[in-house]
Amino acid sequence: MSSLLNTNAPLISEISMIIQLVSLGFLLIGFIVVKRKNLRYHGVIMFLAFILNIITVLVVMLPTALGMIETSIPSFNLLFRTHILLGLFVIGLSGYILVDWRFMESDPTCSQNKKWMLGLSLAWMAQVILGILLFMRLYV
Repeated sequence: MSSLLNTNAPLISEISMIIQLVSLGFLLIGFIVVKRKNLRYHGVIMFLAFILNIITVLVVMLPTALGMIETSIPSFNLLFRTHILLGLFVIGLSGYILVDWRFMESDPTCSQNKKWMLGLSLAWMAQVILGILLFMRLYV
């Protein structure tokens, strides 16, 4: 079978990258939806992005990362560790906000967490971009 992204990456890593790009698309759609004041739909979209992210982390990224902990390339180490730390922050904070929200239409939780959401979405986008750079460094 040929490569989906024209790389030498394992197929599961390429699928993971495609899922991460879809997740990034969900983030961008989430910006549009929240500007239209449809908070419930925004929350559902962010929940889907979160679930996609968790699946790829557990199935692909975590096993790959555990196999690469001892790499000795300094610039790669910085990119690798920054991606991991930012990813843990994104998963933790987005998980907290989603659990706090619990699919409610609109409640005080939305306005209380609003100040965190823009920063979180920017950190999430940065984390995906770092992941793309890491993928390119490994497989392109």
